[in-house]
Amino acid sequence: MSFVSPSAAPVLSVTPATANICQGGSQLLTVSGNGAYQWMLDGTPISGATSSTYSAIAAGSYSVTTTINGCSNTYTSNNSVITVTALPTGTISPATASICSGGSQLLTATGGTSYQWYKDGILISGEVNATYSATLAGTYTVTIFNGTCSGPASNSSVITVGTTPTCTISPGTASICAGGSQLLTATGGTSYQWYKDGILISGEVNATYSATLAGTYTVIIFNGTCSGPA
Repeated sequence: MSFVSPSAAPVLSVTPATANICQGGSQLLTVSGNGAYQWMLDGTPISGATSSTYSAIAAGSYSVTTTINGCSNTYTSNNSVITVTALPTGTISPATASICSGGSQLLTATGGTSYQWYKDGILISGEVNATYSATLAGTYTVTIFNGTCSGPASNSSVITVGTTPTCTISPGTASICAGGSQLLTATGGTSYQWYKDGILISGEVNATYSATLAGTYTVIIFNGTCSGPA
C-alpha cells in the first residue's frame, strides 16, 4: 500500500511591500521562506534572479515563484510595488555676472523644494535656499532636491569681480584770477562725475573739468559698473 500526501504550499513574504526609488537608484527586495526562487516583474520572470534578494531598479510589481518538492506557488498576496521618481532638474541664473569689489550678485536656482549651493565644488554651509548672494569670484553650482531625490542644475554660474578704479586729480591745488579758469584732469576711469564742495555738478562726466569758482573739487571714477572716488 502506498500513501501519498499533498505537499504544503510554500508561504512567501516579500519586503518591502512598497517603495519609491529615485531614477538611477535601487531598492533591495527580500523574500522569506524556503525553496528555489524566481523573481518576477509584472508577471514576467527576471532572468538570473533566483536568490532570496533582488535589487529592483525599474518601476513595477515584483513577486516570487518558488518550488518545493516539485510543487510551485506564485506568491501574490503582497507583491512589492516599486515606483520610480525622476531626478529634479533646473537652472541657475544668471549664468555669468561681474560684480564690483564689495558688491554682490543674487543667484537663483529653480526646479526643487530645497537646494545646496557650492562654490568651486566646495559646499557652502547652510546655503539651502533657492537664492544665494555671491560676493566672491568663482564658479557656483547647486544640487536640487525634490523629496528624497536630487540632481545637479543643468548649468553653473561664473562670477567675476572687477577692481574698484582709483585715480588722482591734477593739479592738487591751484589759484585762478577773477574771471579765469583752471582745467582739472582725472585719470583711471571710462567716465566720471565731478563735484564741487560735495555737490554734484550736473552733466560734468568727462575726464576734465574747467573750474571757474573757488572750492574743493572731487570726482567719482567709473570703470564699467564699478566706481570709486579719486
